[in-house]
Amino acid sequence: LDCAQAPALRPFRSAQRHLRASASARASGGRAGRAAQRRRLHERTRSGGCAMASEAGAGFAQAIERISSAVVVLHVCNVRAFDGEGRGSSSATGFVVDRERGIILTNRHVVSAGPVQADATFLSKEEVPVVPLYRDPVHDFGFFRFDPAKINFLPNLTEIPLSPERAKVGLEIRVVGNDAGEKLSILAGTLARLDRDAPNYGSKEYNDHNTFYIAAASGTSGGSSGSPVIDKDGHCVALNAGGKTRAASSFYLPLDRVVRALKYVRNGEAVPRRTLQCIFKHLAFAECVRLGLDKKEEAAVRNEYSDATGLLVAHQVVPSGPAHRAGLQPGDIVLKLNGERVHHFLPLESTLDDSKSVDLHVKRGDKTLDFTVETDDLHAISPSEFIEISGAIIHPLSYQQAINNHLAPGGVYVSSSGFMLGRADINWDTLILAVNDDVTPDLDAFEKAICKYPNLSNVSIRFIELSNKFREQVRTVTIDRTWFFWRRAKRCDETGLWHHHDLPAPEGDFEMQPQHISYAHDTIPAVVLVSFDVPFQCDGIPISSFHGAGIVLDAKAGLVLCDRNTVPTSLGNVTLTFAGSVEIPAVVEFLHPLHNFSFVRYNPALLDVEQAEGLEHLAFDLVESSEPLKSGDETTFVGLSHNMTQIRQRCTVTNIERLLFPHAKPPRFTAKNQEVIHIDKHVRNIGGAFLDVQGRVQAFWFSFSYQNESSKDKETFAGIPASIVFDTLRELGDAGPSNVHSVCTLATDFVVTPIAKARAGMGLSTEWVKKLASVAKTSSNNHVLTIRNVLAGSPPAELLKPGDLLLAIDSQPINDFRSAEKAVAMREKVKVTVLRDLNELELEVPTCHMSCTGTTRLVLFAGLFLQAPHSAVAFRGFLPVDNAHEGVYCSRWFYGSPAHRYGLCATHCIVAINDEPTPDLDAVVSVVSKLEDGQFVRIKTVSLCDKNAVFTLKCDYHYWPTVDLVRDVNSGKWHLNHVEQLSK
Repeated sequence: LDCAQAPALRPFRSAQRHLRASASARASGGRAGRAAQRRRLHERTRSGGCAMASEAGAGFAQAIERISSAVVVLHVCNVRAFDGEGRGSSSATGFVVDRERGIILTNRHVVSAGPVQADATFLSKEEVPVVPLYRDPVHDFGFFRFDPAKINFLPNLTEIPLSPERAKVGLEIRVVGNDAGEKLSILAGTLARLDRDAPNYGSKEYNDHNTFYIAAASGTSGGSSGSPVIDKDGHCVALNAGGKTRAASSFYLPLDRVVRALKYVRNGEAVPRRTLQCIFKHLAFAECVRLGLDKKEEAAVRNEYSDATGLLVAHQVVPSGPAHRAGLQPGDIVLKLNGERVHHFLPLESTLDDSKSVDLHVKRGDKTLDFTVETDDLHAISPSEFIEISGAIIHPLSYQQAINNHLAPGGVYVSSSGFMLGRADINWDTLILAVNDDVTPDLDAFEKAICKYPNLSNVSIRFIELSNKFREQVRTVTIDRTWFFWRRAKRCDETGLWHHHDLPAPEGDFEMQPQHISYAHDTIPAVVLVSFDVPFQCDGIPISSFHGAGIVLDAKAGLVLCDRNTVPTSLGNVTLTFAGSVEIPAVVEFLHPLHNFSFVRYNPALLDVEQAEGLEHLAFDLVESSEPLKSGDETTFVGLSHNMTQIRQRCTVTNIERLLFPHAKPPRFTAKNQEVIHIDKHVRNIGGAFLDVQGRVQAFWFSFSYQNESSKDKETFAGIPASIVFDTLRELGDAGPSNVHSVCTLATDFVVTPIAKARAGMGLSTEWVKKLASVAKTSSNNHVLTIRNVLAGSPPAELLKPGDLLLAIDSQPINDFRSAEKAVAMREKVKVTVLRDLNELELEVPTCHMSCTGTTRLVLFAGLFLQAPHSAVAFRGFLPVDNAHEGVYCSRWFYGSPAHRYGLCATHCIVAINDEPTPDLDAVVSVVSKLEDGQFVRIKTVSLCDKNAVFTLKCDYHYWPTVDLVRDVNSGKWHLNHVEQLSK
């Protein structure tokens, strides 16, 4: 058993975003074994044993009936990442300890150190809001407050008395609470130990210390955090807190310090909590002797305290804390505190909380030392404010995280990296040391340093990652005020809310100056690096950061081509890197609705180009080759490696084939109606182009995003003929991508059907076989185009149907994708010949102007990402509607938001709010602007399976204001607008 893995520990809060598979497996897999064990126990105790069990059960039944009305189910939303804990929604348990004042006791990790929104469901199924009243800085308990006047249908609402003195080894107990998500679950157990070490939940998590825990085998699981542990008289003897994931062991917090805190809270007073900033461990006398304890000293302690089994030993001394300043060291054995012998935690905690300084008499090896140590206010080193910039949450390093990382509390801690810092690869769990040359020892200094820089300016941030704290790092960060409000929030203990105010900002954006750049002889300037970062993952895109190769098509206009796996949407920040030495911003100009390419544009005036001698003849942009690639052709590949260096390689085209991807879940863009080029060999790269001997482009090598049959996100590289891109530019004409917002198509997704299959079972005539053969360019074109899907809601969808065989457009036989596209380009209506159900039909089909601007508006309401249904949704074959009312599409939601709390799902369309139709985003903004903060609303939805549902949701404008993000299609800039709402 030396290699057996120790069971992991967990707090007992049930999080909706993390289902605990181990707990469910234990519940199902062990049921038969436990049933057999119960049968054997019943057989052994049938005569007499059952009578005692019945008597004990009857006693507990009466107690549970008496106190059950005090037990509540807590639903808690952590609305911001804070102190190492991310946003999320979870359920737990609490119980009333003061009925008149409306005080509920639960765990600290439920009340949380950061901002939360919570409600309690009572036995009568009445749901009332609760607000944090107190969270202990160290021990795992806290209090919520509710308004007793809001409980109307529970006349026998009671409170559970706290009796820590009743906790004894062997005491039969019941744990009453929300175990495994059940509204009221009762689990039995027996107290086995009163001196267990505080559980350790992980190196980045909240961990209790300087206290014993009580151990029992009750098998509690997720959702039972904060459950009362009661005896047969209905007294609470401990507070359920955590347990082992692969064992039945549960850990309960003793109530001695809870009782003390409750007295202060009842009186409306602050709870005094002080610390030496030292973690003590209780070690057995045998270990203390090995550390230097004299046998006589052991005998003296045992004589004075008959129940003593060990002493308190300094385990960790926090740097720069009172204990560290006084000279206390790990391994020091505490013999006396203020002249009195102490052998466990309770007298230590009691003395510290009521003292500004204490005298310690300790044993260090063979030396006996005396210290006078000041105590610190625990509340002062627990963060009560944070700064929110560009989605990042930044607050002082807490005492808990200082312990976890052996650092002094304070400093500027990144609890969530958000968008701006995330772009610069500054992750959470880091400590910011300086912004440019401004040192940032605290939050005030950081605010002053960061707020003086305008939008789009670049600053250097010096920081350390706490997992590698001895190595300082520096990153260049682009200031971003486009997507998020910058705010500072502070906790108000009277209201339980965190009140915020906007941070100051310089007017206008940073004006970038021209950047000097030079190229070496072997460099092709047209190949650049394109980076794209997404603040909100709309349009179904699976990640938020992309990079790939771009090709400069027009240096004078600043036009760059890239694939749609690099720039998948218009909502985001584009950065171009030239020659690995200059970064400049760009804007999204054009997203092809069917093919895998995008255009972005930069300002050419920002580049001061110096060409090397002899390089003048090399055009800065690439032109189209007159020699398209065919199977067997040799060509030269130029591109970028994963190390962002340029690659040149001769290769051969192996084959040209049609590309077909399954529909993605959730819906997102995938290339359609596309023939692609494959080559025989290539080194690892992120994209590029194929050039002929004159250096003209023949094809582009792009990344394609898709999902396989198992719905796993994948990407593959393939080439697309250059003619597709240049034909599109010619179709756009002089106006160019910046002024053309749609392209004419049949809005259809084609597949191909072999001629033999079409003749055998679909009625394709010999005459049409000959016509299609006459236009076939290669033997691989021996097929007929078949409609797989038509864009729902488009004009062609009125006439064309999935399964139609496309024969001709304007009487011209069609059997390849490009011919079909060219036939409808810049046409308002075309005559389409199809074969449907063995009948040949001629249809006058209006073309569809498919948008090439992408998503241009996003509304954030209650944590939902709301947008117009994008084309990938419509290509599923329908648009979710209800009673002829179309809806707005929910593409995602924030963890910890009202949407998360009340179970609204992504990939649904909202068709009505409070029975008011919401066919578009204007209607949504109009409806929600009339809703009050805290008001419950009814939201009617339609899923992609055309299934109707109604959800209720509670508005929370304090933490989740409604935001309207709108893109100016002419300039490409996004504007952040706050939607004004009614106050309650």
